[in-house]
Amino acid sequence: MIDSPLIQKITANWILYKNLVSKIEDDEKREACLAICEKVADRAPVCPASTKQEYIGCFTGGLVWHSINVTKMMKDLVKLYDADVPTDSIIITGLFHDIGKLGNLEEDYYFPQNSQWHRDKGILFEINQDLTNISVANRSLYWLNKFHCPLSEDEIAAISSLNVRSSEAITYVPSYKDSWLSVVLQHSVRTVCIKNHGITSLI
Repeated sequence: MIDSPLIQKITANWILYKNLVSKIEDDEKREACLAICEKVADRAPVCPASTKQEYIGCFTGGLVWHSINVTKMMKDLVKLYDADVPTDSIIITGLFHDIGKLGNLEEDYYFPQNSQWHRDKGILFEINQDLTNISVANRSLYWLNKFHCPLSEDEIAAISSLNVRSSEAITYVPSYKDSWLSVVLQHSVRTVCIKNHGITSLI
């Protein structure tokens, strides 16, 4: 089997992803998140992050790549804002905020696009219509709950805050009710999407 540059990059990103998870200090949370990694080791590394090339991470390996970038951006913003945000919360929400894009335990969320007409228009993947209609953010919370990760109220609120529609998310303005974690996750997701707009491959 040829070890292509793409396979090398996918493998390197997955190793980095798991290494970041292993840095979670809370034993119960770390073991729960590592259990998710073990469960999805054959699916997560190659999962895309979106259906269309005009969106972020619409390529093989896009999900893990995007999640790592969001986590790094969160770390930078916490330092910039001098915000009181636990490192564990940065890792968990940064790496797992989009884990719902895997689908559920049995079925994938994304399928390769079979229609050449759609592919020509930059729609490279399609969403599995057999899955229950649940938002990605709620699916992410489902995964974390399924593996008994004891999320804090701020962690739940931060991931849930991503339920807003894209048009609203771009103009997201935090309120006094939002935690620093919600603010940092929201701004990191938007910043990473803008910064990496137009990237169509890991290599």
